[in-house]
Amino acid sequence: MGHIFSIIMPVWNRADMVDKAIQSVLAQDFKDYELIIIDDGSEDDLDKIVKPYLSENVTYHKISHSGASAARNFGLKNAKGEFIAYLDSDNTWHSNFLSTMYDALAKFNKDVAYCKYNVYKRNKETGDIYLARVKGEEFSFRKLLSKYYIDLNTFVHAKKCIKHAGIFDENLNRLIDLDFIMRITAKYEPIFVPQILVDYYFCIAKNSITRVNDLQPALDIIDEKKKKYPKSVKIWHDKIKYEWKNVSDKKYDNWIRTRTNKELNTTDFTAWGFPFMLQIEPTNICNLTCPLCPVSGNRLERKPRHMSLEEFKAIIDDMEPYLMFIVMWDWGEPLMNPQLPEMIKYAADKDIRIVTSTNAHFLNNQEYVKRILQSGLSSLIVAIDSLDEDKYKIYRQRGDLKKAISGLKNLIKLKKQLKSNTLINMRMVVMKQNEHEVANLRKLAKKFKVDKFTVKTLNPSCGASNMDDQFVPNNLEYRRYKY
Repeated sequence: MGHIFSIIMPVWNRADMVDKAIQSVLAQDFKDYELIIIDDGSEDDLDKIVKPYLSENVTYHKISHSGASAARNFGLKNAKGEFIAYLDSDNTWHSNFLSTMYDALAKFNKDVAYCKYNVYKRNKETGDIYLARVKGEEFSFRKLLSKYYIDLNTFVHAKKCIKHAGIFDENLNRLIDLDFIMRITAKYEPIFVPQILVDYYFCIAKNSITRVNDLQPALDIIDEKKKKYPKSVKIWHDKIKYEWKNVSDKKYDNWIRTRTNKELNTTDFTAWGFPFMLQIEPTNICNLTCPLCPVSGNRLERKPRHMSLEEFKAIIDDMEPYLMFIVMWDWGEPLMNPQLPEMIKYAADKDIRIVTSTNAHFLNNQEYVKRILQSGLSSLIVAIDSLDEDKYKIYRQRGDLKKAISGLKNLIKLKKQLKSNTLINMRMVVMKQNEHEVANLRKLAKKFKVDKFTVKTLNPSCGASNMDDQFVPNNLEYRRYKY
């Protein structure tokens, strides 16, 4: 029969103090728990001390001496509770620890929680035990990478977390708690309970891990593991790096949680975090009729219209605590929306990076382009696919190559005049009719001194299959799909 909590208590040669830890569990005002005591190969009278406490809900298991990680993993394997809690044999809980933690988990619908705790030390001269400090603070994963403020004795989590975060690392003989908590909280956002519910006794036991085990090997392992979690946020898009050094803890933590959790959560299908990146279509109207674009011939069957500034602001206001990057185009020509510069500025003022794209036919509008370049736009993709008017029009139907190149020149000129930080990315979509022009377009990009030249593969999936022979390149390197 299962319980709400499974409490895991590893013990090694602590017959002289384990009874206080056990009694603090038995004194809990929340009674739906099991206490699993794992004797990690003790050589003292531990079994005699523990025996009087044993019951249907308090079990004792003796294993060969393997270390704290292995003992806890044994407990996890045998745990039947919905939630897991940990209590070391030299520490104690306050009587309302389990009830308070359970209430917090339920109230905020979380899978992980932790609380504040007292840290007691022994006076080296008198031998007296004294309260050294109180630890525990609001959660920040970035802070956790450099500061130890969550102890395992204060930490509870749903058993299902183990499936995604893993068990205790048996290669570690120090910093075991930090490694485990780091892996859990990289995937599950915890709730902080700002109440002191645990008494932690630092190095009081003579055989405490902190006293007897060398720290450096564990530090080396932990430092290697921390490399998975960059200190600054970096997002790559179209081979361009966007970096943030001072994002809020909420944004950073959410980015880590969504970035490191690539597997689908098949336990309850909840998302790992909130989107830090969105694609927003400012308009579904376009001046061109490209054959593979569903806007051509209104194959989307949507009412043609621009997104309003108010609609855009509503999205940004809703997602601002987590949002960092916007790809601002889909099928329409973004620069046809007269409010696009104001949209970009509204998001850029909140340190959200934006990249948008254009077919370059509206870049000769001086005032509009100035508003774009002064809006805080991060990158502007300018599509120039060919230097031959006839080949250009095979795909960019109703387009004008001279007008597009003139617009690009005007953009570059205004950027220099305004000293704008917007990065200009000259873009070529490679197709059968232009695949021989890659080198020449790259030369043009260098001549114009654009910031970036990129090549994109053609997406033929929006057209009829018999159009593939007309547009898909012969060079396999430039094909998006295998045939």
